[in-house]
Amino acid sequence: MKNWTARRFNYRSNASLLTETFKLVGTFPRRVNKILERLAWNHMKFTVETRISENSADVLNKMINRLSLTGLAGALFIGGSILQAFAVGRVSGALVPFFADTALLGAGIISVYLIWRILRSKRA
Repeated sequence: MKNWTARRFNYRSNASLLTETFKLVGTFPRRVNKILERLAWNHMKFTVETRISENSADVLNKMINRLSLTGLAGALFIGGSILQAFAVGRVSGALVPFFADTALLGAGIISVYLIWRILRSKRA
């Protein structure tokens, strides 16, 4: 019983716990002040390390690639539409209508490609 109580109530580990707790309580106001100061000056930094599985990384890469291609197709469509609507009738020459048609054609090709890739993967 004496050995069990000696292991259970180890003075060194309890003293170390008390020392660390008192050290934390003693430096708490300074730590909070440092955190608030860094937040005020926009110098707050966090180090985050993550480990994800290979399959999850693959799925995440596919999603991000599709999302970026969707943004590109949307930007081309909006740009081509603006050029078609505002610049084609007012600007003489063949350069502006060419850019407008090319942007719309590019947006259409990218959109068809994305839809084909999504349907082919059998996961929406």
